[in-house]
Amino acid sequence: HFFKSINLHDYYIEGFLRRGAFGKVMEGYRMADNLPVRRIPSYFLPPTCPNIIRLLDWTETASVYIMVIERPFFCQDLSDFMHSQGGKLSEPVAKCFFKQITEAVQYCHFKGVFHNDVKKENILVVTGTFQLKLIDFGCGFFLKDTEYSGHRFLYNTFRAIPSTVWTLGVNLFEMVSGFLPFSSIDDILRNTPPFLFGISEECRDLIKCCLTFDSNQRPCLEDLLPCPGKQFRNLNWFDLVYNWHGYLNELRSSLQL
Repeated sequence: HFFKSINLHDYYIEGFLRRGAFGKVMEGYRMADNLPVRRIPSYFLPPTCPNIIRLLDWTETASVYIMVIERPFFCQDLSDFMHSQGGKLSEPVAKCFFKQITEAVQYCHFKGVFHNDVKKENILVVTGTFQLKLIDFGCGFFLKDTEYSGHRFLYNTFRAIPSTVWTLGVNLFEMVSGFLPFSSIDDILRNTPPFLFGISEECRDLIKCCLTFDSNQRPCLEDLLPCPGKQFRNLNWFDLVYNWHGYLNELRSSLQL
């Protein structure tokens, strides 16, 4: 193993934070340097990436893995963050967040991990920097090219990449609209999400491509990110050059901070 086995006496457990699908999350501190951490019993270990919550230490018992992960200061999940902004986000903010979420799941796939539960409640927003952190791998699988069993999008099987792209489209729609894109099976089949006035045509195109009912017609993850000299269909939403520090002022002016 790359990580050494954890010594639980190195950590002080302070209290309960939240409960996930496969265990509860406890907050605490690493006693050597007072670093805030979370302690999570889980079955899947997330990879390391700036937009994925960082694994600091781990051990295993007869039934579970116990992971110690970072606990960023001044953060809230994306659902609470959107609520603090009036229920939805402006396109510049949604653009920045969508790019980070997409890069996070792309890195997961590169490392052979299928998160399988990308939603607002599993995305942390570090409010000082607007950096996102993907959390909670409790529903995850090892990535494979073949189908997974389970009900998804009116079928009893699904594939990792098309499923992830669909989920990214749902998250983007929620960020710019403040509600889910579909309320019935007929809505899914028609692929006619109720866009609000003021959402750009490029943003609509990107969402509709991600939510295409035929999974074989959806873009791949690489098509969703800006790349010099390459565009997918009409997806030119990422027309700005991403300079993170220079972009912070634009984000702050778009947010009610």
